[in-house]
Amino acid sequence: MNINSDVPEFPCTGCSLCCKNLQTLHRGALSYPTGSIVRIAAETFPFTWDSSGACTKLVGDRCSVYEGRPLLCNVKNLSTLWADQLKCDVRDIYALTAESCNLLIDAAGAASEFKINPDLFR
Repeated sequence: MNINSDVPEFPCTGCSLCCKNLQTLHRGALSYPTGSIVRIAAETFPFTWDSSGACTKLVGDRCSVYEGRPLLCNVKNLSTLWADQLKCDVRDIYALTAESCNLLIDAAGAASEFKINPDLFR
């Protein structure tokens, strides 16, 4: 049985902090081992960022290419592929993603309502 079948969408709260910190997140993804899906997603990322490090496809805190967003930006697809590569449950990847989101939220001083409870996936 595939432990990652019927994967729900990640419960993104729309803070857009990942998009606003794209340059840093992209650099981090490039630090993953060659051949890892996270590294591949970074290497194939088709867009750029502005001088602040924000994605140039971010318009008014919303992604202007959301329906066609690349793998690096698609939490559900990237998490599913990564979990399959690591042979773990996608909920483990979602929990790590939620923790990363919360760190960005804290660092930006954003409202706590944007936080995602990692325990939802454990």
